[in-house]
Amino acid sequence: REARVEADRILAAVEKAKEAVASVGEMAGQAVSAVGKKADDLTATAGSDIKKWGDTLSANSPHGGLVGHASQAVADTLKESGHYLEEAKLSGMADDVTQLTHDLIDRFIGGGACEFKSAFANHLPMTVIADALGVPRQDMDRFHRWSDAFVVQLGGVSDRDTRLEAARRIVEFHHYFIDKIEEKRAAPTDDIISDLVHADLAAEGDPRNMDYAELLSILQQLLVAGNETTAHTLTAGLYHLISDPEQLARVIDDPELIPGFVEETLRYLSPTNNMWRVAIKDNELGGVPIKAGELILLRYGSANRDGCHFPDPDRFDVTRENARSHLAFGAGIHTCIGASLARREMQIAFPILLDRLKNLRFREDANAFLYSPNILLRGVLELHIAFDPA
Repeated sequence: REARVEADRILAAVEKAKEAVASVGEMAGQAVSAVGKKADDLTATAGSDIKKWGDTLSANSPHGGLVGHASQAVADTLKESGHYLEEAKLSGMADDVTQLTHDLIDRFIGGGACEFKSAFANHLPMTVIADALGVPRQDMDRFHRWSDAFVVQLGGVSDRDTRLEAARRIVEFHHYFIDKIEEKRAAPTDDIISDLVHADLAAEGDPRNMDYAELLSILQQLLVAGNETTAHTLTAGLYHLISDPEQLARVIDDPELIPGFVEETLRYLSPTNNMWRVAIKDNELGGVPIKAGELILLRYGSANRDGCHFPDPDRFDVTRENARSHLAFGAGIHTCIGASLARREMQIAFPILLDRLKNLRFREDANAFLYSPNILLRGVLELHIAFDPA
C-alpha cells in the first residue's frame, strides 16, 4: 500500500509534467535552429573527432533520459546487472531467437507477400526485450503502444493532440511497470527488472536501491532502444539487399558475410541518427567553439558517412572492411548497452529470412519508401515485399 501511494504521487507529478510535452516540438525546433549552423559545421569532422570528444558531454536532453534522472552509479549498475544483454547470456538466447524467427515467418510465408516491418521486424526485438525484462508476451500490444508513444515524445515533430495522447499512454506505462517492480521486489526472478530492483549501489559509492523515477527511466529506454532501432535496422537490411540483387546473391551464397552485412546496415542507416547532448565543459570541434551548458545535436548519421573514414561512404557494401567502426551504437560512456543483443538478433534472423523467403522482391507499386518523421530516430515506415509462397 505504501509503495502504491508513493507510485500514485509520482505518477500524478508525471501526468502534470507530461502536459508540457505539447510544447516539445516547438522547443526542439528552436533548439535545432539554434545549433543548426554548428551542427552543419561539425559534419565534416564528426567521424574523426566525435569519439575523443564524446566524454565531454552529458546525456541530458530536452526529453530527459537516464542520466537526467539517475547517477553514474545507476548507469554502471545497469551495465553489470543487465546480464541478458551480455555476450555470455546471449549465447543461451540463440535457440529462443531462432525459434521466434521461424514462428514469425510461419505466420506470413504462405501468402507470398507481407509488409515486413509490421509482420516481422516490429515483433522480433520487442518479444526478445520483453522476455529479457521478465514481462509476459501476452502484453505485447501494450508494449508496442507504449514504445510508439515514447517515439512520439522523442520525435519533436508531432501535433499537440498526438503528443498529449502519447503522454497518456506513457502514464499507462508507468502504472504497469510500477506494479511489475513491486512484483519483482516481493518475488524476484531471473530477469532484468528483478536485477535492477534489487541492485545495491553501494559498490558505486551510492549506498541505496534505485527509486521509481530511476527504474522507470531505465525501463523506458530499454523498451524503446530494444525495439524501435532494431526493427528499423532489420527493415533497412532487407531493403538494401532487395535493392541490389548482386549483393543479395552474395550474402545468400556466403553466410559468413552476414556479420559484416549487419554492421554495414547499422552504419548506412544509423537508426539513432541524432542524439541530444549537453556540453559539460568548454571545448572546440572542427574549429567551432562550444561552451559548457550548450545544447548539442550529435549527428551519428553524418559521422557514419564520413568519407575520410569510410571510402565511398554513400555506397552500401556488404564487404566493407571497416563497417564495424561505425558510431550507430554511440561511443565511450554512452555506448548502447544493448549493442550485443541487437547484433545477435540480426545475425540469427537474417540467415533464416534469406533461406526461407525465396525469390525476394519488392511488391510492385506498393512501396513509397517513406522515412519516419523524427528528429532522433531514422527508418522506413513500411516495406512491402513478395516471395515464393511456402
